[in-house]
Amino acid sequence: MYNIEVDGLGYIGPVYTWPDKQGIRRVIWKNVAGSAGCMLILVILYSGVCCFGLRLFGYIKNSMASHNTKKMNLQLLQLLLIQAVVPLFFEYIPCIMTVFGGYLGLPLSNSYSLVAPVFISGYAPMEAFVTILGFPVYRRRLFRCAPVRRIGVKYTKSQQTMTRTETVKS
Repeated sequence: MYNIEVDGLGYIGPVYTWPDKQGIRRVIWKNVAGSAGCMLILVILYSGVCCFGLRLFGYIKNSMASHNTKKMNLQLLQLLLIQAVVPLFFEYIPCIMTVFGGYLGLPLSNSYSLVAPVFISGYAPMEAFVTILGFPVYRRRLFRCAPVRRIGVKYTKSQQTMTRTETVKS
């Protein structure tokens, strides 16, 4: 029907054009409109999240809350920013390149067809990892230098600093 051999086609994503029997390239406008509609919904939702995040940032910045409450809320907004940027690189850009790459003439060879699924499947662990790195308490806990084996660690508090003394139990 479309005069295309799948074995000779190095392309992933929807088919937008095909050569007819006379060799003229025809456009499947239903596929183009469907993909454009999906991407439009994606852009609208992503823009909405970014817009409301900025409005929330302005509201917290101008609120009459205490300094500690503002600081905590700004940390949470920093995590929201991180969680907005990670999908952009790990889902949206590979998805847009996969869906519209062939139509735009991008070379979607075997190397890209291996990279795009890796990025898309790496989204969930990367989201968790950057959330841990973005939240200072989690980051300090993750990167705290601690010996593998502690023997009788005792913390004493002086007036200015916290000092650590180790005692070995007999």
